[in-house]
Amino acid sequence: MFPYIMMTVVSTFFAFLYYASCKGNHKRLANTMLFLSFSSLFIFSAIRYDVFNDYLYTYVPGYYEIISGLNTHFEPLFILLNKFVYYVFNNVDWLFILTSFIFIFFVGKTLKEKSAILPLSIFLFIGSRMYFYSFDQIRQYIGISIFLYNLKNIEKGNFKKFIILTIVSGLFHKLSFIYIPIYFVRYIKLTKKKYIIAILSIILLAPIYTRIFNLVAMHFYPNYFNYGSLISGERINNSITMVAFIATNILLSVLYYTKLTYEPYYRIILNIQLVLLFVTLGTWNLFDSYRIVSMFLYTLILLIPKIISIEKNRFIKLMLLFIIVLLNCISGYAFIKNASKLHPYRTIFEK
Repeated sequence: MFPYIMMTVVSTFFAFLYYASCKGNHKRLANTMLFLSFSSLFIFSAIRYDVFNDYLYTYVPGYYEIISGLNTHFEPLFILLNKFVYYVFNNVDWLFILTSFIFIFFVGKTLKEKSAILPLSIFLFIGSRMYFYSFDQIRQYIGISIFLYNLKNIEKGNFKKFIILTIVSGLFHKLSFIYIPIYFVRYIKLTKKKYIIAILSIILLAPIYTRIFNLVAMHFYPNYFNYGSLISGERINNSITMVAFIATNILLSVLYYTKLTYEPYYRIILNIQLVLLFVTLGTWNLFDSYRIVSMFLYTLILLIPKIISIEKNRFIKLMLLFIIVLLNCISGYAFIKNASKLHPYRTIFEK
């Protein structure tokens, strides 16, 4: 567990120094601290070996199947990346180095440009488990990272760039095509009262559309969404964590709705919270439902820092910060302790 704690401390510490340097108008120092913060996250991910389930179960054998010319279930762009690794490096380790870089690149670009409090965004990025899940569900989390970066194209109304990036993410993982209709949330402009009504409507109508989700999921994603109870400790832990983060998102969205909607970017994120609630309630009884919920969940690494930054009351700000940090510490600790094959952390130099 120690390597994970150290990685979190180091990355968050450099992010804090970046934040302080920006406040002090020390641009060169700020850029150095930002580089060190994201580099620590990248290196920790890039040099891992046999960490989490899919490393040796899916991606290493998948690499050798691809270069042997065998048919695989992988998407075209990911297959192309595997072939690039083979012809340029002829070493499967580079697959994890490059995928880690792509993931951290898009998250880093997003947080640099849009995070209101970068150290908190980094801490949420780790504690909410987005960073850790990228070790396992590599293709899907590349898609999620591209989506977070793509939010700015929704804000600017640049449909061409949005659709190109969405197609790219879909060619890494087909579930990313679910993002295509999200572009149109930019046109939803609700008052706070109507936003609350929308939330209540989603909750009350859940028994109806849950059945539709069941039929669609069983037809298109039988491997991910087979019926079953969340009986393992890890899956129960995932469910509890999702509920905690989603409930926090929705509550804070309602409380700060009026202040947030002054900025189109955060109005879009608030509308995505409605999508998140809809998807969560629609898939709650499906096995591995967290896979589809996670496609929208991680807007929290942008939303929560913004909310804390606009809160003027010092006491409330500190209380919010305390609750969020505590929730993330509990979430991160529980995950590191209970997740399969997440520890001991090993590197490619220890094969």
